[in-house]
Amino acid sequence: MSDLAAEAEINPPSPGLGDEDAPRLGPDPDRYLNKAKELVRDNYNDSHDPSRTPPIELTQVYIVWFTKVFKGWKAILASSEIRNLMWQVSYNSGTDEYYIEIYRRINSAKVKGARRS
Repeated sequence: MSDLAAEAEINPPSPGLGDEDAPRLGPDPDRYLNKAKELVRDNYNDSHDPSRTPPIELTQVYIVWFTKVFKGWKAILASSEIRNLMWQVSYNSGTDEYYIEIYRRINSAKVKGARRS
């Protein structure tokens, strides 16, 4: 049995979605998470100033949030070594393209809620 056939047997497509290109968990559910972590590590290491901070390792990148969307997926990641930065990695399987957005925390605020009696 081919890998694709085995994966289809493990995780058959949902009826009626028409989303044949959508990622399926299959035999290696971590492959999307690992790809997102690799992209963040490489993006940071290729663009940071090594005289100010050392490069980061894959083990220093962690997933904050992950979801499947339409024909791809999105993940929000952070690093235990880099403060105040988060990355959003999106994958579009229709075009086989990854998009990386970087966010910097500028401020944190506490807002009290209004309690009703």
